[in-house]
Order: sequence, then C-alpha cells, then structure tokens
Amino acid sequence: KPGVATVKRQQKTLLGLFCCPSKGRQRLDLERDMRTVLRALPVGEREIRAAAQFPTDLLGPLRGDARNEPIRPRVLHFSGHGTPDGRLLMEDSEGRAFTVSTRELVCTLEECLQLQDGIECIFLNLCSSHHIGEDIHAGFPHLYVVAWRTVVQDRVAQAFAREFYTYLGVESSKGNRGSVAEAYAAAERDFHAKYREGDPTVYDEAGNRTGKKDSSVHGVPMLLRPVGWS
Repeated sequence: KPGVATVKRQQKTLLGLFCCPSKGRQRLDLERDMRTVLRALPVGEREIRAAAQFPTDLLGPLRGDARNEPIRPRVLHFSGHGTPDGRLLMEDSEGRAFTVSTRELVCTLEECLQLQDGIECIFLNLCSSHHIGEDIHAGFPHLYVVAWRTVVQDRVAQAFAREFYTYLGVESSKGNRGSVAEAYAAAERDFHAKYREGDPTVYDEAGNRTGKKDSSVHGVPMLLRPVGWS
C-alpha cells in the first residue's frame, strides 16, 4: 500500500547533527564520527546533517517541505563541542562559534516533539553535556537522554556512539525495534571493557581547571531514563 510505504520510509532510527565551529575551537574528526554512525545503521535508518546550523537543520527535516517528506526519528543526536557551563557550541554562517543556551535548546526540542511525537531519545555526544541533559529531562521526562558527565575524548565518544547504534542497527536488521536502554547498556559494556571511567579534567589546588587532561581516564557516560521506567 503506497500510504504505508510512505510512512515507513519516513521513519528513521536517527537524525544526527554534527557541528564543530571552524574558527576558535579544537577541530573534531566529524567525518569519522559520521562514518561511525553510517556504518552502524542500515541505510534507511539514518539521516545525517553535516555543518548543522541551529535550529534550521534540526527543524527542517522534521517539518519537511515541498520536495521532502518529514522524517520521523527515534533519536535526535548532537555531536560536537559542549561548554563547561552546559551549552551547545554551534557556528554562524561565517564559521564563528556561538553558544546555544539550554533554554533555547529545550524550546526548540519542544517544537521538535510537536512536529514528531515518536522521538524517544536525545543523544548529546559532547563534553560536559550532563547539565543540558538534566534540563532536557526535567522538561521532557518521558524521554531517554544520553550524555557525558565530564570531558570525553573524541575517539571515545565515537566508540560509545558506534556501539549504541550498532545495537539498534542489528535489531533493526532483524525486524525488531530495539531498546534504547539495551543499546546504552551495550555501549557501556564496551566502554568499560576498553576504557577507564573518570573525569579527565585536571584541577589545581584551588579547584580551578588547569587546561590539562588526565589521559589515564576517559570520561563518565550517563543515561537518564523516562520517569516511571522500570
């Protein structure tokens, strides 16, 4: 039935936005980051937006337009830089960094959920994203939120995402929906098998950040579950 086929085609596991300002910040290997997700999920299960501009490239695919049907993702994925005070770092049309406040992000996510109510999870694959994650979860307690409590190395964040989406991809290839909680558990098991959990940030005696990192530890992932989940 054409109508059923159209709806199924619109359904995705992931809408991912990958952004690292080209000026004034450490470059991230976003090409590898995107390839990680592309390899983990079947072709019909992901929609990738590179060099994302906020909020255009987030709302546009969910809303659709005259040429493109709206997509219906389970997971909204953000990959890039996070700031210590809990903001998402994006870039303007000239490549300059600017921060998106948690309030702005929450308001935009509210619009996202009005457009597509099948969104189940927000994946914040960026440093120190727990502040953002906790505010998102407070506003939308029915969602899963994956985030990092600490600074995390680029390659470690990529590995965590790979295992998370590989689980969902394998389940999708079997015709199963797959559980976000089980996908997180698979990623967490792989993380603990390869890396040491902890905060890489080095502080001085006064408790201030020194700008140095402890390479012996690799970050602290977190999962916020829907309220009432058991």
